Amino acid sequence: MKKFVIVLMAVMMVAGIAVAKEKAREGMLDRVSIDCTTATPIACGDVIASTNVGGTLLFDAYGCGYSNQTGPEVFYTFTLDNDAEVTASLTDMEADLDIFLGVCGDDVDCLVGANSTFTIELLAGDYYIAVDGYNGAESPFTLTLVCEEILPPQPGETCDTAIELVDDDLVNSCPGAEFW
Repeated sequence: MKKFVIVLMAVMMVAGIAVAKEKAREGMLDRVSIDCTTATPIACGDVIASTNVGGTLLFDAYGCGYSNQTGPEVFYTFTLDNDAEVTASLTDMEADLDIFLGVCGDDVDCLVGANSTFTIELLAGDYYIAVDGYNGAESPFTLTLVCEEILPPQPGETCDTAIELVDDDLVNSCPGAEFW
């Protein structure tokens, strides 16, 4: 019986490796490395009407909690020169499309995925947005990208940017408290 279990486990391992290699050849792994040089550029503030109808299926998952993304994908790329809060939204869909965000060229799981809208704080850099169809869905859509620059705290706004007290004769407006 032990031999049978060991042989069965070995067969399952070989089969699993074969499936993984086949998926790697097909480009359908959860970890997605997007070549942003072939993606359509989008800029903060853009509203783009597009479609994934008749497109190519490259990935069926993006590694951030969504699976069965077996519809065609459309890829966009954008660059943030400064840290920003980014909101991407899909509207005007006739089928179940989802939206994903990741770092260009990195073989990492996506940063965020959503059914139609996400908001995330991002550091300056190059990013991709993938619009993909759930369970083979194909549809026209409108993609909107909004970015609000995250400004560093101004002097005196936080403890890290506190202004040093230089005049010992200043009077605090809170009686009985230390200078602040």
